[in-house]
Amino acid sequence: MAILAGFVIKVDHNEILSDNYPKMFIAHGEEDEIVPIEKAKKGVLYLEEKGFSVLFTSDNVGHKVGVSAMRELKEWINTI
Repeated sequence: MAILAGFVIKVDHNEILSDNYPKMFIAHGEEDEIVPIEKAKKGVLYLEEKGFSVLFTSDNVGHKVGVSAMRELKEWINTI
């Protein structure tokens, strides 16, 4: 699963089992004026606390994904 310039919604549900989900890729813009990068980073921490494997990357862009993040996404997809 890939999240691009987005965020994670926390749920109060004890039955989230990371074994049932794929690895996670999250890319975010460091200058995002819509979804602050801090919100994306909190989502990464939340997913990691739940046991997910998360690859996080960022670029110096606004509310979009930069070229280097798209390259990393392509490489990440090729490893799955």
